[in-house]
Amino acid sequence: MPTLVDRELVVYGAGIIGEYLGRTLPVPGVAAGRPGGRAQARIALHRIEQDWYALVPALECASVATSSVRAA
Repeated sequence: MPTLVDRELVVYGAGIIGEYLGRTLPVPGVAAGRPGGRAQARIALHRIEQDWYALVPALECASVATSSVRAA
């Protein structure tokens, strides 16, 4: 799970980290200024959380299997 440590604050979860950065950093590119842009950013974040994170266990298993084959 993605984790952000900012001084004494620990923030985890991609959506929560994105919202935290969007509200704390004054960089225009971090948080879209228009509602449509914010919605697109939320959709992208949702896809990462739902689609990509689901692949992590399979990738980890493949990595372990590859390491075992190389060691043999």
